Formats: sequence, structure tokens, C-alpha cells
Amino acid sequence: MNMYFAYPALKDYITCDPGPFEYERVGNAGYRIRKGVAEMSGALIIPATFNNKPVMHIADNAFANCTGITSVQISDGVIIVGVGAFSGCTSLLSVEMQNSVMEIQDRAFEGCSKLSSIQMSNRLTRIGARGFADCTSLSSIQLPSGMEIIDNNAFEDCTSLVNFNIPSGITKIAEKAFWRCSSLKNVQIPSTVTEIGNYAFDNCKELSNLQIPGSVRSIGNYAFANIDFLWQRMKIPGSVVSIGVGAFSNSKYLSCVQMDNGIRTIGDYAFSGCTKLHMVIIPDSVTSIGEGAFESCVMLMFVCINANMSNSSSTSDILELDDSAFDGCQRLGRIIVPNDDYIYNEYVAEFEAQGFEDMVVRETAGLNFTLLENGTYEVSKGADPLVGEIIIPSMYNGEPVTRIADNGFINCAIEDVIIPSSIETIGENAFANCDNLGMAILLRTAADGITDISATAFNGSDNVCFRVFDEASYYAYYEHFVSVGAADLAQYIQFIMYI
Repeated sequence: MNMYFAYPALKDYITCDPGPFEYERVGNAGYRIRKGVAEMSGALIIPATFNNKPVMHIADNAFANCTGITSVQISDGVIIVGVGAFSGCTSLLSVEMQNSVMEIQDRAFEGCSKLSSIQMSNRLTRIGARGFADCTSLSSIQLPSGMEIIDNNAFEDCTSLVNFNIPSGITKIAEKAFWRCSSLKNVQIPSTVTEIGNYAFDNCKELSNLQIPGSVRSIGNYAFANIDFLWQRMKIPGSVVSIGVGAFSNSKYLSCVQMDNGIRTIGDYAFSGCTKLHMVIIPDSVTSIGEGAFESCVMLMFVCINANMSNSSSTSDILELDDSAFDGCQRLGRIIVPNDDYIYNEYVAEFEAQGFEDMVVRETAGLNFTLLENGTYEVSKGADPLVGEIIIPSMYNGEPVTRIADNGFINCAIEDVIIPSSIETIGENAFANCDNLGMAILLRTAADGITDISATAFNGSDNVCFRVFDEASYYAYYEHFVSVGAADLAQYIQFIMYI
């Protein structure tokens, strides 16, 4: 194995022939280094000094396409790894850099297809555009907490990359930063990130473990598109103002989307082609849903609109809905809107152009609400008989409905009940002796902490089955029923993806 070191020369600009390196003065501070005339193979050591001054900068394209280099050791003192410095070094296996390195510039290691091990400087602040693009053998990388910039396409086509922790100094995940990282499964996004760029994780087909923090304000176009294993159930925080064009399109196993209050716009084709999507919860803060936003979501059955609104009616309560927003959603059965005449009629008119006007249903009227000590509400049946399907509202007088009362709907002739994610507790005998009750849809998931259901809540309602929206919730409710002594009910829980 060859080992390359620089040795003193008579000039400040280049080494004497046949030296392996050339040097260029960087003012009076030190030197910039690049490959000399000799061919290189094996281990490359970038020296710390030349002519008693530090080597500070690995020059642009300094060792580009040196296909014989197998390892690189960057000595202390080097601050910058230049543009394309080691690009195309197709035999490079490992890189070790000392803590002086602060910047890896554009394309520095692009196309190093065998690079599998890299020790980063703990003072590194920036990785330039395409810095590690096409490093197809790189399976993991540990970046220092002081990182500030991961630029466009930085890890594009790193097809072996599995885990990635984004440092806490990063505020933006740049465009195509992880584009087509087809093996990437786990990404940790810190609470400092405010923007997720266009195509940032597009075609990361294995991505399954990712939470969007409450600091994120915008999700770019196609940011999470074409992902096979993305969340079964996803919650988008209210800090997000806009969801970009095609942002989650073609995410094959996404079954439930809950958007928190604060989101304003859902872009064109944002969730198109999410063929396992069953339920969408849209808050009243949303003002527009774009063209084809949920196009070809062939399993979509429930859409809850204005899910967090208080009881008011004005034109500002009606979102702008593109006529093609739900094209191809042939199983759409319920579009749930607040129980307000004006709002109901407006949404019937909105959905008429798509042929879904008959699917628009109100949250159930005539219920009784009791204010609890914590400022939330408990719900029960009112004076009028209840039959058929009931939809329990998530809000009343601007506050959440969190509890279904003891004996709240006992002996009712209801057939189905939709229980919103706001409900934390279902009391004793709440739905007891509801002989016709066939389906209870539980919108609260394990991610929020499942609804606490009394062991006697469904006593005598022998035909009931429970539908939940993700696998984690299926197991959580199953274990809950067993733990409260209602194991007979556990067998009637259905994971809605398989219905």
C-alpha cells in the first residue's frame, strides 16, 4: 500500500517533480493542495503543513477521478474540502478527517461508489450540494451537532443509507437532500427545522420511522412522495402552513391523516395515489384544497372537514375546494361537517360537482353536553330518540368533547357510531344494550393515547365491532380490552386497512 506525504520544495506554488502533490499559496496564511503529476493508489494522507505553513484547503477537483485511492486521511489544519475534491474516486472505501474541517463543498465526494466509512470533523458546519451524491455504499453517517447547512441533493442516490440523524443546528432540509435514498428507514428531524424542501425524501421507498416536529412551517412539493412504507397513521402539526404539490403522493401504506389546526393550504395532488388512505381529518384552519389533492385514493371512506371549529357560520368557514380534489375516490362514504345549516348546505353545493353531495353528513344534532371541571365537555343522548348512524362532534362551544357519559347512549337504536379523536374516555354502560349497533369507529389512535373504554361500555351490544386505523392502535385497543376484563370484545377489533 502506498502512502503519500508532501515534502518541502523550493517554490511556494508547486512541489518539485516528481512530487505527488502541488501546492498553491492562500495569501500568507497557508496552502491549497491538489494532486501532482504522479499516479496515486492506496492510502492517501493529506499533510498538515508545507514549508512550515498549514495546508488549509483541498483544492477544487484536487483528486477527482483518482480511481486507485482506497482511503483518505485529512490531517489537522485543513479547513475546506473543495468542490469535487474526491469526486469519482470509485475505489475509495474510507475517509477520516480531523476536527479542523469546517466545510465540505459541492460534489466533494460525489460518485465515490464504494465509500462506506467516514469519520466527520466535529467542527463541520456545511455539506455542499451533491456533497455525497451517488455514494451508493454509504449506510450510515454521523454529523456533528453544530452543522448548519445540508445543501441540495447532498445525499441523493445514497442507496445503502439506512439511518440518519439530522443535527439540531439545521433549519432547512434542502431540495432533494435525500432524493432516491431507497434504503433509508429512519430519520430524526430536530425541532429546529422549519422547512422541508421540494423532493427532500422523494422515492425513499423504505422510510417508515419519521415524525414531523411542531417547528416545521412548510412541506415542499413531493417532499415525501413515492414512499412505500411511510407511516400507517400520520399527524401533521399545526405549525405547518402549507402542504406542497404532491407532497405525500403515492405513499402506499398511509391509512390515516390527521391535520392539526393551523394548516392553511393543501396543494395540488398532495395525497393523490395514496391507495390505502381511509380517513382524513381536515381542521377549520384549512382554506383551500387543490386540484386532485386526494385523487385516486381508492380506499378513502371518511373525510372530516372543519374538524376543530366552534359553532359559528360565516363564509370564512367554507374552504375553497377544487372540483377534482376527490376524483377517483369511489369508496368515499362520509364527508362529515359541523352541524350548522349554512355550512352543511355550502358543502353539499361544493361536493355536488364531484358527485359526492349525498355523502355530506352532519355531526349528530340534539345531543346533550355537560361542562366538566377541566373546561371540556361530556356528551350523552338528548331528549329525541337516536337511530341509524351518529357522529359525535369533537368540539362544542369552542371546546373539545373529551368524554362519553356513563349510560350516555344506553338502549339507543343506533346502528353505527363515529367517535372522534378528541374522546379520551367512554364511561360505564355508555352504549349498553344497543341491539342494532354494528360498528364503532374509533378515530383516536395509539399515537395520541387510545380512548379509555370502560369494561361495561358496550354490555349487551352483542353485534358491535370496532374499527381502528393503524396497526399500533389495533394492538393497543386489544390489550386495553384484555386489561379491563373485556377480553370478549378484543376479538371484534378490526384493523381498517384490511377491511
